Amino acid sequence: MDKILNLIENYPAACRLLKNCPLSICQKMAVCDYEAFAFKLQQGICYDVVYIILSGSARVFVMDEKGNQVTLDVYHQGNLIGEHEAIRHLPFSSSIESLTEIRLIKIAASDYLKWLKMDDEFSFSIIASLCDQLYELTNRTVKYALLDVRTQVLLTLYSEYMKRRSLKISKKYIMTSVSATARSIYRIINELQKEGVISLVGDSVCIEDLAYIKKHKGG
Repeated sequence: MDKILNLIENYPAACRLLKNCPLSICQKMAVCDYEAFAFKLQQGICYDVVYIILSGSARVFVMDEKGNQVTLDVYHQGNLIGEHEAIRHLPFSSSIESLTEIRLIKIAASDYLKWLKMDDEFSFSIIASLCDQLYELTNRTVKYALLDVRTQVLLTLYSEYMKRRSLKISKKYIMTSVSATARSIYRIINELQKEGVISLVGDSVCIEDLAYIKKHKGG
């Protein structure tokens, strides 16, 4: 119990979620640590647990029978995993994989449901989170269905810049955010590099011509 309380003080996003959590629920929580790519949950499987991310990031994606993947989101501190499946006792609608070292709080689904009933502020935060996810998913659906690969890459670059105000973006993030084969994405990245729109530094893509990206990003 003390370990949980001491930990959450260092993670503001998680602390806000847990500030009114009943003591009886907190006492049953566990802290889990995983290496990058070691934490995995599979689409279509029922898991009787809910996780809160304390640190690190995890990719949320769907995969078809041929192994083709589409990234739906990347979760960070304060995001919950499995929160809507637990409410309806459903198999996971997507797969999860940690992209970095990740620290999580693990909660039994039954305790999570009790928490929702006992903590109105927490319940509202879950509703707000689900609304945000639906909004983001709608935008991504439009992006994947209507935009060509080049426009998807440009839109991904611009969206990440607007979120983090950084001209340097992980190449891996672009690869997981665009609905196309790796070969097609690399071809577009190479084209944009030759045109001077971006440059490549190690594992990152650096925006060199933000005005061009803003003009041609679509969306």
